[in-house]
Amino acid sequence: VEDLLENGFVRPSQDGGYFYYGPDAAVLLSDPFLDTHCFRLATSAETPGLVGLAFEPVRRRSTPDIEGVLWLDRETARLQFLEFLYDWAPWDEAIKVAGGRVEFQEMPSGAWIVRKWRIRMPLMAQQMGGFRDMRTTYRVIGIREVGGEVAQVASMDRQIVTEAARGMVTGVVWDSLRSTPLPGATAFLSGTAFAAVTDTAGRFILNEVAEGRYLATFTHPTFDSLGVFPGGVEVSVTPGQVSEVHLGGPSGGSILSAVCTGMDRQEGEGALTGIVREAGAGVAIAGATVRLEWRVYSVQGGREIREDVRGVEVTTNEGGRYRACGIPPGALVSVRASFLERESGKVEAELARNQVGVLNLVLDPSLINP
Repeated sequence: VEDLLENGFVRPSQDGGYFYYGPDAAVLLSDPFLDTHCFRLATSAETPGLVGLAFEPVRRRSTPDIEGVLWLDRETARLQFLEFLYDWAPWDEAIKVAGGRVEFQEMPSGAWIVRKWRIRMPLMAQQMGGFRDMRTTYRVIGIREVGGEVAQVASMDRQIVTEAARGMVTGVVWDSLRSTPLPGATAFLSGTAFAAVTDTAGRFILNEVAEGRYLATFTHPTFDSLGVFPGGVEVSVTPGQVSEVHLGGPSGGSILSAVCTGMDRQEGEGALTGIVREAGAGVAIAGATVRLEWRVYSVQGGREIREDVRGVEVTTNEGGRYRACGIPPGALVSVRASFLERESGKVEAELARNQVGVLNLVLDPSLINP
């Protein structure tokens, strides 16, 4: 306990990351913890049957600490669970993002155990500004969750005392970009090993899931390649029952904001992104040049129609990916990639308002860039 209070609940690791420590019963009931934290009653309209004992540090310190609520049954005063947040983060964008939950269970003997616990930690990404904004920012791109649960309790003579009841989770994953079911997505319950790949109808089934509340979410190569991560949906699992959940990707606007982070965009403008690969081997090419051109028409003097050719030139990153923003809706965009003496064939694309298009390019060895 003294070590946590002196050195903090969040600490840097040698590899540049951070360790997050959670409290157990010994920490919460210790004199040092009680001496350094204030306590008060708390209630919640969402859980009228519970009453909470909220706590927070007596004074704000530079040492990372925790604040949270111990929730008890209002009628019996039996301890149900603990929810807590870390009051410090290495990045301003991640403050109050990390936290945890500890669920308790009373044994027939009267002893108490931790039945389930989890700690959720932010995954951060550094965002480089575009040609209009050179600032470097950070943002939360995902959540890493670790935890555990007691699946079975047995006596010393190996007689089963209690066992986690099981249920089933089924659902559908939708493609938010096309408003159709999304096959090939990996649906999972965050912080657990329960996962399944969706079929051609976008459906999935998770069997033998322990009773409790989970965060259901999914991954898919399309969203992964865009650098966006779908939010989760809470689902309750009841023994012997089937829980249905519907999952969907981020909206087009959210995807556009993720792809064109830090850029000044005009309303309706879209973006193109994709990967440049070597023909045959399929190896992604870093440092390739991608040139995009389109025509814009305007009326001069009320009669004359003027045609302007506009475009943008971008370079692929270490993963061979390019991104180009500021593309007007309805414009026919000509896209071509080149690297050293090789280039791809010209490919054309047209974007709707606020659309993010995915266009992969292949360098053709028979096409030589003069």
